[in-house]
Amino acid sequence: MKGAKSDPKSKMGELQAGQGALSALRGMQREFALAAAIRLVVIAYAVWHDSHLLVKYTDVDYRVFSDAARFVSLGESPYKRATYRYTPLLAIILVPNEFLHPAFGKVLFAAGDICIGVLLARILHARPGVSASRAKTLVCLWLFNPIGINVSTRGNAEALVSL
Repeated sequence: MKGAKSDPKSKMGELQAGQGALSALRGMQREFALAAAIRLVVIAYAVWHDSHLLVKYTDVDYRVFSDAARFVSLGESPYKRATYRYTPLLAIILVPNEFLHPAFGKVLFAAGDICIGVLLARILHARPGVSASRAKTLVCLWLFNPIGINVSTRGNAEALVSL
């Protein structure tokens, strides 16, 4: 509404809820650090696994993403890669796979997983009736879920879609 004045009490409540969510994140630094470290260890293992074993750990779509990123880095269309059916933005953000390290995208996807945990923590801590311990438990269920860890570290971009 035009010209409507905001209620200072509601603004104060929003500010306090935001500060509560931030303090909750500070209270979970160890959990977030451990979740990130686990993902990095699994990504390092995946690099070793893919170079030493016949059956690859890396998702076949990750090769498709990486090939499309290579085409983009050469100034060409990502759709030159047969079977690439994703947004061109995915190929663009994975261009560092060509210049930094082939696992760059996996690290990015794993970081997306951690960011979802941060958002989840902020939402839960801002929600009335959700205790800090319950919120922490729910966030840890996300951060340490082996399926979620496996999905992002194999090179699946679902975490970015979720953000």
